[in-house]
Amino acid sequence: MLLSLVLTISLTVINNAQDKKPVEKKTSATERTKEKTGCCGVEETAAVKSVPWNVVCPVLGNKVNLKVKTVEYDGKTYGFCCPGCDNEFQENPEKYLRNLSSDGKKFIKSKS
Repeated sequence: MLLSLVLTISLTVINNAQDKKPVEKKTSATERTKEKTGCCGVEETAAVKSVPWNVVCPVLGNKVNLKVKTVEYDGKTYGFCCPGCDNEFQENPEKYLRNLSSDGKKFIKSKS
């Protein structure tokens, strides 16, 4: 009887003395991004770059460079071949849209 009492107490002490591992909370990619804060506690989120609708630049006709800033216009995202074309496009988008085929894959220089 004394032996079983000592054994029970020993097992209880050993069980409670073990370090408990913290349970990791599963988070989504968005939550992990939000956890990272920038200067002054301002929340930073990773910018998701839109994929351009067009394949060729509406300003110069070169292949779209995915590293260049895109412009949203009339519900579509337009890409450009080089920095500067985006500004040119924003000044007169209708003029430059005439340079693109209907599917955005070919440069068809307009006469105007």
